[in-house]
Amino acid sequence: NYTRAKYIAGLKWILLEMKVPKAPGKSPKATELMFAALHGIQGPPLKFKDRFWKGKVPDWLSFEIVGIGGDIHFYVRTSEQYKKLVESQIYAQYPDTELTEVEDYVKELPQSLPDRENDMWGAELILNKPDAFPIRTYPEFEEKGGGLEDVKRVDPLAALSEVLSSLDPGEYLGIQLLIRPTEEGWVKKAQAEVDKLQGKKPRIGEDLFTKAIWSIDKLIPGHVEPKKDEKKDERQQLTPGTTDVLKAVEHSLTKLGFESGIRFLYAAPRDRFHRAHVSGVVGSFKQFSSQALNGFKINLQTASIGKWPFKKQQEYGRKIALYSRFKRRALP
Repeated sequence: NYTRAKYIAGLKWILLEMKVPKAPGKSPKATELMFAALHGIQGPPLKFKDRFWKGKVPDWLSFEIVGIGGDIHFYVRTSEQYKKLVESQIYAQYPDTELTEVEDYVKELPQSLPDRENDMWGAELILNKPDAFPIRTYPEFEEKGGGLEDVKRVDPLAALSEVLSSLDPGEYLGIQLLIRPTEEGWVKKAQAEVDKLQGKKPRIGEDLFTKAIWSIDKLIPGHVEPKKDEKKDERQQLTPGTTDVLKAVEHSLTKLGFESGIRFLYAAPRDRFHRAHVSGVVGSFKQFSSQALNGFKINLQTASIGKWPFKKQQEYGRKIALYSRFKRRALP
């Protein structure tokens, strides 16, 4: 932990503010291609000596939407070595975007929250189901008209933008999307979910001890080999709904994988603290939920709440911890 904290503290971070045109003139597919290109920050697997003695960790990025007193800002926080990569990939998909390196806005926030004048509330979001099940993505927010190019898009960020633009002076609301490229191990775990949907029985392998016992048993006179069951595994008949879920899961396995986390934080003076803004953020993420597939929910272990009999102490401790992780952009 010491070497890791020392390594992270030595990294040079920069914050880029993005000013995107209101009508970029491109499909959200362009953003998907941008994220696919940013998967290139994944380096070779870290060696044990680098992880343990040098404290190295895989690199990560933070994409942030921030509302300060009614003004909305879009930021990307990256280490200095990936500045050119991030800029080139954003410009490649959105040439009219303005990228400016700015001072980190968290320096303007109070040193610690909550304090006597200000209160805060925040949490991290997690998925309702395993990673294999996808959330609703941009194709499901499109309504096709009569022509091939006649496509009407419903902007799922409109509800969140409305919340951010309604903030009064002194109010602050930030959402962080933290991403780090991952290996293909998540695909193997997802394949187990596919097998469940297809009704396949999980394969149970024999451990080394069991194999040794069977080897000794074969040497004993009178040993009889057990008959193998030649019956094939019967698969359950898939319903139309299960078939659709299976197609969605298998489609998600074709995408590049990121370890990711979502965190939000709302802070305001105590006399102007509106808990409704928190509900607005949570409600905006509900748009991406699907009963058959996946969705977001609050991770109660990180939420700014406490339980009796030490409710106030627990609530205060969780707020301090979340505020620290928010400022450090720490992965959940």
